[in-house]
Amino acid sequence: MMIEVHSAGEAMAQAERLLAQLAGDMDLWRSFAVGPLAAALLGDAAAHAGRADLTRVREAVIGSSGPSGDDTPTGWALVAHRCPAPLLRGAALRADQLRRPVQRDSLLLTVSDALSH
Repeated sequence: MMIEVHSAGEAMAQAERLLAQLAGDMDLWRSFAVGPLAAALLGDAAAHAGRADLTRVREAVIGSSGPSGDDTPTGWALVAHRCPAPLLRGAALRADQLRRPVQRDSLLLTVSDALSH
């Protein structure tokens, strides 16, 4: 599925819409996931004429499960590197700084589930 994303505001709105579709008591992770998901959406859309492909975004996010740990951007740091909006870039970098596996996994699961609906 493709969605139009041309600005940080649109990316945030789309991320919130996707996350709102999730069932269950996941409010904490849904609220934390909005920024990193929006960064991934905007970064993908910026590279593809304003159209984010949710499958492509999901594949990028799944590759973002671990911290980058060196100078080569990987994971959420790579999402941040591709995102043209400074505020969203910061959200992706904060996601990259999650060091506890349970935190990284919870964020990844939340974002992956939102992109799968």
